[in-house]
Amino acid sequence: MNVRESFSFDTFSKSLIKKPKPLRFRTIWISDVHLGTSGCQAKRLLEFLKATESEKLYLVGDIVDGWQLKRRWYWHQTHNDVVQLVLKKAKKGTKVIFVPGNHDEVVRQFIGLDFGGIKIRDEHVHVTANGKRMLVLHGDRFDGVIACAKWLAYVGDSLYTMILKFNQVYNGWRARAGLPYWSLSQYLKLKVKNAVSYITSFEDALAAEARKQGVDGVICGHIHKAEIRDIDGILYCNDGDWVESLSALVEDDAGELHLRSRGLPFNSPSKIAPKSDTTISATMPTGSKRVLVVSVSAGSGHVRAADALCAHALNDFSNLSLRHRDLMRLVPSWFRKIYTDLYLKLASGLPEAWGWLYRKTDQKPTSHLGTRLRRLIQRWCARALFIEIENYAPDAIICTHFLPAELLDDAIQCGQLDIPVWVVVTDFDLHQMWVHQGIAGYFVANEELSYRLQTAGIPKPKIVVSGIPVMPEFTRIFQRDHCSVTWTLDPQRVTVLMMGGGAGIGMSSRLIQSILNINESLQLIVLTGRNQRLFQELNTLACFCQGRLVPVSFTDQVPELMACSDLVITKPGGLSTSECLAMELPMLLINPIPGQEERNAALLLQEGVAQRADDEATLIYRLRRLLSDAEILSAMRSKTRFLAQPHAAQQILQHVRAQLP
Repeated sequence: MNVRESFSFDTFSKSLIKKPKPLRFRTIWISDVHLGTSGCQAKRLLEFLKATESEKLYLVGDIVDGWQLKRRWYWHQTHNDVVQLVLKKAKKGTKVIFVPGNHDEVVRQFIGLDFGGIKIRDEHVHVTANGKRMLVLHGDRFDGVIACAKWLAYVGDSLYTMILKFNQVYNGWRARAGLPYWSLSQYLKLKVKNAVSYITSFEDALAAEARKQGVDGVICGHIHKAEIRDIDGILYCNDGDWVESLSALVEDDAGELHLRSRGLPFNSPSKIAPKSDTTISATMPTGSKRVLVVSVSAGSGHVRAADALCAHALNDFSNLSLRHRDLMRLVPSWFRKIYTDLYLKLASGLPEAWGWLYRKTDQKPTSHLGTRLRRLIQRWCARALFIEIENYAPDAIICTHFLPAELLDDAIQCGQLDIPVWVVVTDFDLHQMWVHQGIAGYFVANEELSYRLQTAGIPKPKIVVSGIPVMPEFTRIFQRDHCSVTWTLDPQRVTVLMMGGGAGIGMSSRLIQSILNINESLQLIVLTGRNQRLFQELNTLACFCQGRLVPVSFTDQVPELMACSDLVITKPGGLSTSECLAMELPMLLINPIPGQEERNAALLLQEGVAQRADDEATLIYRLRRLLSDAEILSAMRSKTRFLAQPHAAQQILQHVRAQLP
């Protein structure tokens, strides 16, 4: 059944529900994923695997990094998602062959067996469509260090991990300076004589083994260096890794082998949904306009709104090139720590103090001495933002947080900035810190905010009631049965999704147990966010719940999880509730932060799409009542359709583009 009943869309939005056809290959090889390490690019691998399909999928070793897991446990939700997706492909008919490497050598004790449709082999001979016989193996047996001095390999692995951490810090600085990614490990491999000699010896040894076995070529991984080349008549192929090069080897229907980077030809610009601090357009088509989107990572909502704008621009607006910058990455570390950490600590530990501060700053006039001093300090700390603007030379700027809007308004008022600045208000409430006379235009959630802006002196023509932007996935129609099976849920049972915000605030294993006790058939999905302790506790609890509890850490599958659900328990953040509305889900609101979240909750209660619980007893009572009365839930769901604005991002981008010459 459809989660959303059929209803009319604008012409421009109909195309968004069309799922793009995956790239089809005869065979795909990936290796050196290193699940279980912080350097693993699992999210990028997920994007690649979802965008492709093949008859065969080879996992050429080091898929899971057992070495690192022994030293320190690290397992992000996206690592689970990769495993689940591979199993799903195997179940749907893809022939999956796993050739273990040195980092997942523990699997070698199961060589020759099949698990969940996955064949485990020490090596394998693959025959291409044009008849070439290719030996597939990880390659660590031909690494002299692994074979003769394994202790040295462990040392090298630790050094490599240190290099990756250095890369993260160093490339963070390069990104702020507008410079491209640079890999120290790749540089060393290419420039250091001994490293070049090591790689050459490794490749020659693999080619010799292929010649010995009488095959036409060899496909391997291990050294994290993607390459296809001829070695004395033997075709040598290395599929690279998913730590730095993010590459795979693919075979087309004609039997030709190619290297691909995240689904596109190797070293080609990738059209992947953006993250903060990225530019989403590699080239500037004729007539396109540059737009700088500035967010602030104080909470996750402002960044998600910016990401949503970038994702929609990438999909639907070839005449716009968007660059997203998180202002907190452009300010001194001490300022960032005060600004973001103070918010989170007050919101979670001293909510009443935050509420007082919110109300106090909402009343204080901008001429107040303290306000002027604060804005002076902010301008000094955000000098890098103006360097970014000068270097990027945008035609327009969009702010999803009031801090950059305030900074840019000051520059406009002083005659230092002559670029139109638009502001996207990411709550259902309006704080006076959002209001600035020099802003080119505002995008707000509803008519009430439009009216409040007008009473604050903003002319009506500058205000667009667009809604709050959400990611394109929230505009799709999902099949509940299909999504439920993916997450091992029963689509016929009542399912509740519980979200605690990016930090997992307001949840405990005791509360989860109380919710599960409401009804023996109730299924509960819990998003724990960054709260790894809670995630581990719930994983333990899930073992005793017979499949009724599904704990999830960070994931990009929230729309699918919502499609499985009948009700969402959530904090009333502007973005979270907008996503629920887009998916037509009624809400039970918990732990609103005094200030913007309390006012968000008031609006949602007034519109009849949510109920509120301020303590555990009330939560259990209201949840039991909602789940026992289908008519109440149905009425709340119906009302979400009048409040939802899932295509806010397109409206915002269309308006901005229309205003530019």
